[in-house]
Amino acid sequence: MREYLRGLGRDPSTASWYFQQLAKLQCFDVLPAGTPEHVLVVDADFVFLRDIAFVDGQGASVLPYGYPLSWRLNTRVHRLPDHHTALEAAGRLIPGWLPVDAYSGMQHHMVFDRTILGEIIQRAQKAHGIPFWQAFLRTADPCKWTGASEYVLPTLSPRVSSPNACAIGTSTPST
Repeated sequence: MREYLRGLGRDPSTASWYFQQLAKLQCFDVLPAGTPEHVLVVDADFVFLRDIAFVDGQGASVLPYGYPLSWRLNTRVHRLPDHHTALEAAGRLIPGWLPVDAYSGMQHHMVFDRTILGEIIQRAQKAHGIPFWQAFLRTADPCKWTGASEYVLPTLSPRVSSPNACAIGTSTPST
């Protein structure tokens, strides 16, 4: 990955940042056969204090709203920013991809859904004619070390492309 970034004229020191993002986005390609349709990824420094459901009764992933894309103090009303690196990278990766609300999906956890990730990967490969990981790196913002976000893609994309594959909202305590 370092060599590929270097070949693009990008800073190869960001390789580990992008590697961990691609490992999550392509988790179903590397996990063993029989892996469930949903995989929960959690930051190493995050702890759950109670049981929480991440898949609803219909089998849809419950995806977090995440942080507002444009933070405004003392309000719960947020708007889409005029510029956001992760949104712009997502639009370059998947032409026609548009955010549908002012929240990023960026969080300390994410449920990755096989159907949603498969569609994201397929759309990106079709649009660019190269393997997904190369398209992801090529479309990331080269001026910022965090030039793309793995959490933005599955949270916002399925509401347009696979609306029944996910339920957007806060994860709820399991009963």
